[in-house]
Amino acid sequence: SSSNDISYVNTGDWGYAAGIEFEGKKILYNRSNETINNNISGGLNISYMYTNQELDNDKVANETAFNTTFTEKNTSFSGASDLLINADVTFLKEWKKTETNLMATIAYSTYSDKIYAIGTQGRGNIVEKSIGSLDFILKSKLTKNLGIGLSAKNLLNPDFKMVQENPNSDITIQSFKKGINTSLSLNYKF
Repeated sequence: SSSNDISYVNTGDWGYAAGIEFEGKKILYNRSNETINNNISGGLNISYMYTNQELDNDKVANETAFNTTFTEKNTSFSGASDLLINADVTFLKEWKKTETNLMATIAYSTYSDKIYAIGTQGRGNIVEKSIGSLDFILKSKLTKNLGIGLSAKNLLNPDFKMVQENPNSDITIQSFKKGINTSLSLNYKF
Protein backbone atom coordinates (compact mmCIF):
# COMPACT_ATOMS: atom_id res chain seq x y z
CA SER A 1 0.00 0.00 0.00
CA SER A 2 1.05 3.63 -0.31
CA SER A 3 1.52 3.82 3.46
CA ASN A 4 4.02 0.91 3.24
CA ASP A 5 1.86 -1.26 5.51
CA ILE A 6 1.89 -5.02 5.23
CA SER A 7 -1.46 -6.80 5.42
CA TYR A 8 -2.26 -10.47 5.96
CA VAL A 9 -4.97 -12.00 3.76
CA ASN A 10 -5.94 -15.34 2.23
CA THR A 11 -4.44 -14.77 -1.22
CA GLY A 12 -6.03 -17.61 -3.19
CA ASP A 13 -7.86 -20.92 -3.30
CA TRP A 14 -4.80 -23.15 -3.38
CA GLY A 15 -1.29 -23.52 -2.08
CA TYR A 16 1.08 -26.48 -2.31
CA ALA A 17 4.13 -27.58 -0.37
CA ALA A 18 6.30 -30.61 -1.00
CA GLY A 19 9.66 -31.39 0.48
CA ILE A 20 12.34 -33.84 1.39
CA GLU A 21 14.62 -33.97 4.41
CA PHE A 22 17.84 -35.80 5.17
CA GLU A 23 19.28 -36.09 8.66
CA GLY A 24 22.32 -38.00 9.80
CA LYS A 25 24.44 -38.24 12.92
CA LYS A 26 27.72 -40.13 13.04
CA ILE A 27 30.29 -40.87 15.71
CA LEU A 28 33.53 -39.89 13.99
CA TYR A 29 35.89 -40.92 16.79
CA ASN A 30 35.37 -42.88 19.99
CA ARG A 31 38.03 -43.90 22.48
CA SER A 32 37.02 -45.17 25.86
CA ASN A 33 38.54 -46.97 28.84
CA GLU A 34 37.61 -47.51 32.49
CA THR A 35 38.19 -43.87 33.46
CA ILE A 36 37.77 -41.68 30.37
CA ASN A 37 35.47 -41.49 27.38
CA ASN A 38 36.48 -39.38 24.34
CA ASN A 39 33.98 -38.90 21.57
CA ILE A 40 33.74 -36.76 18.43
CA SER A 41 30.44 -36.75 16.56
CA GLY A 42 29.03 -34.89 13.59
CA GLY A 43 25.52 -34.14 12.45
CA LEU A 44 23.95 -32.90 9.25
CA ASN A 45 20.38 -31.92 8.41
CA ILE A 46 19.33 -30.81 4.92
CA SER A 47 15.76 -29.89 4.00
CA TYR A 48 14.45 -28.92 0.58
CA MET A 49 10.91 -27.63 0.19
CA TYR A 50 8.99 -26.48 -2.89
CA THR A 51 6.05 -24.16 -2.25
CA ASN A 52 3.60 -22.43 -4.59
CA GLN A 53 0.41 -20.47 -3.90
CA GLU A 54 -2.25 -18.76 -5.98
CA LEU A 55 -2.50 -14.97 -5.88
CA ASP A 56 -6.08 -13.94 -6.71
CA ASN A 57 -7.01 -10.24 -6.51
CA ASP A 58 -10.75 -10.96 -6.90
CA LYS A 59 -10.78 -13.45 -4.00
CA VAL A 60 -9.13 -10.91 -1.69
CA ALA A 61 -11.59 -8.15 -2.71
CA ASN A 62 -14.63 -10.45 -2.23
CA GLU A 63 -13.57 -11.69 1.21
CA THR A 64 -11.97 -8.60 2.78
CA ALA A 65 -12.00 -4.81 2.71
CA PHE A 66 -8.67 -4.83 0.82
CA ASN A 67 -8.07 -4.22 -2.86
CA THR A 68 -4.91 -5.83 -4.17
CA THR A 69 -3.02 -5.82 -7.43
CA PHE A 70 -0.58 -8.70 -7.10
CA THR A 71 2.42 -8.44 -9.42
CA GLU A 72 2.43 -12.19 -10.13
CA LYS A 73 -0.32 -14.83 -10.52
CA ASN A 74 1.44 -17.21 -8.08
CA THR A 75 4.52 -17.28 -5.87
CA SER A 76 6.27 -19.21 -3.10
CA PHE A 77 4.92 -19.12 0.46
CA SER A 78 5.97 -16.16 2.56
CA GLY A 79 8.56 -17.08 5.18
CA ALA A 80 9.46 -20.44 3.60
CA SER A 81 13.02 -21.07 2.43
CA ASP A 82 13.57 -23.64 -0.30
CA LEU A 83 16.74 -24.94 1.35
CA LEU A 84 17.77 -25.28 5.01
CA ILE A 85 21.14 -26.70 6.09
CA ASN A 86 22.32 -27.37 9.65
CA ALA A 87 25.65 -29.03 10.51
CA ASP A 88 27.52 -29.57 13.76
CA VAL A 89 30.64 -31.21 15.18
CA THR A 90 30.80 -32.04 18.90
CA PHE A 91 33.71 -33.13 21.08
CA LEU A 92 32.82 -34.79 24.39
CA LYS A 93 35.26 -35.88 27.09
CA GLU A 94 33.85 -37.63 30.16
CA TRP A 95 35.70 -38.55 33.35
CA LYS A 96 33.73 -41.52 34.66
CA LYS A 97 34.96 -41.65 38.27
CA THR A 98 34.25 -37.99 39.02
CA GLU A 99 31.09 -37.76 36.88
CA THR A 100 32.48 -34.64 35.17
CA ASN A 101 32.72 -33.75 31.51
CA LEU A 102 33.67 -31.20 28.89
CA MET A 103 31.66 -30.71 25.71
CA ALA A 104 32.47 -28.35 22.82
CA THR A 105 30.20 -27.90 19.80
CA ILE A 106 30.60 -25.87 16.64
CA ALA A 107 27.39 -25.51 14.62
CA TYR A 108 26.63 -23.91 11.26
CA SER A 109 23.21 -23.18 9.78
CA THR A 110 22.03 -21.47 6.63
CA TYR A 111 18.84 -20.95 4.67
CA SER A 112 18.10 -19.83 1.12
CA ASP A 113 16.29 -16.62 0.19
CA LYS A 114 12.70 -16.41 1.46
CA ILE A 115 9.79 -14.10 0.71
CA TYR A 116 9.01 -11.59 3.43
CA ALA A 117 6.12 -9.84 1.62
CA ILE A 118 4.37 -10.52 -1.69
CA GLY A 119 4.84 -7.89 -4.39
CA THR A 120 1.94 -5.69 -5.55
CA GLN A 121 1.32 -2.98 -8.15
CA GLY A 122 4.18 -4.04 -10.44
CA ARG A 123 6.77 -4.13 -7.65
CA GLY A 124 8.49 -7.42 -6.89
CA ASN A 125 8.43 -9.49 -3.74
CA ILE A 126 10.31 -8.28 -0.68
CA VAL A 127 12.86 -11.03 -0.04
CA GLU A 128 14.97 -11.84 3.00
CA LYS A 129 18.35 -12.82 1.54
CA SER A 130 20.18 -15.98 2.51
CA ILE A 131 22.60 -15.87 5.46
CA GLY A 132 24.70 -18.34 7.39
CA SER A 133 25.31 -18.50 11.12
CA LEU A 134 28.23 -20.07 13.00
CA ASP A 135 27.92 -20.82 16.73
CA PHE A 136 30.32 -22.19 19.35
CA ILE A 137 29.09 -23.75 22.60
CA LEU A 138 31.32 -24.95 25.44
CA LYS A 139 29.85 -26.70 28.50
CA SER A 140 31.49 -28.43 31.42
CA LYS A 141 30.20 -30.35 34.39
CA LEU A 142 32.88 -29.36 36.94
CA THR A 143 31.56 -31.51 39.78
CA LYS A 144 28.56 -33.77 40.28
CA ASN A 145 26.43 -30.66 40.93
CA LEU A 146 28.26 -27.67 39.44
CA GLY A 147 28.38 -26.75 35.75
CA ILE A 148 29.62 -23.90 33.61
CA GLY A 149 28.82 -22.88 30.04
CA LEU A 150 30.11 -20.46 27.45
CA SER A 151 28.48 -19.72 24.11
CA ALA A 152 29.32 -17.44 21.22
CA LYS A 153 26.59 -17.18 18.60
CA ASN A 154 26.57 -15.62 15.13
CA LEU A 155 30.39 -15.59 14.91
CA LEU A 156 30.35 -14.76 11.17
CA ASN A 157 28.11 -11.73 11.82
CA PRO A 158 26.78 -11.60 8.24
CA ASP A 159 24.78 -8.73 6.76
CA PHE A 160 21.05 -9.30 7.24
CA LYS A 161 19.52 -7.93 4.06
CA MET A 162 16.00 -7.50 2.67
CA VAL A 163 15.53 -6.49 -0.96
CA GLN A 164 12.61 -5.76 -3.24
CA GLU A 165 12.99 -7.78 -6.42
CA ASN A 166 12.49 -5.80 -9.63
CA PRO A 167 13.16 -6.59 -13.31
CA ASN A 168 16.04 -4.08 -13.70
CA SER A 169 17.74 -4.58 -10.32
CA ASP A 170 16.94 -5.40 -6.72
CA ILE A 171 16.45 -2.49 -4.32
CA THR A 172 17.78 -2.85 -0.79
CA ILE A 173 14.99 -2.23 1.74
CA GLN A 174 16.93 -2.98 4.90
CA SER A 175 20.49 -4.01 5.74
CA PHE A 176 22.12 -4.48 9.14
CA LYS A 177 24.31 -6.77 11.22
CA LYS A 178 22.81 -8.57 14.22
CA GLY A 179 26.16 -8.74 16.05
CA ILE A 180 27.86 -11.53 17.95
CA ASN A 181 26.07 -12.77 21.06
CA THR A 182 28.18 -14.23 23.87
CA SER A 183 27.04 -15.61 27.20
CA LEU A 184 28.54 -17.25 30.26
CA SER A 185 26.45 -19.38 32.58
CA LEU A 186 26.95 -21.11 35.89
CA ASN A 187 24.51 -23.71 37.19
CA TYR A 188 24.14 -25.81 40.29
CA LYS A 189 22.04 -28.97 40.39
CA PHE A 190 20.51 -29.83 43.80
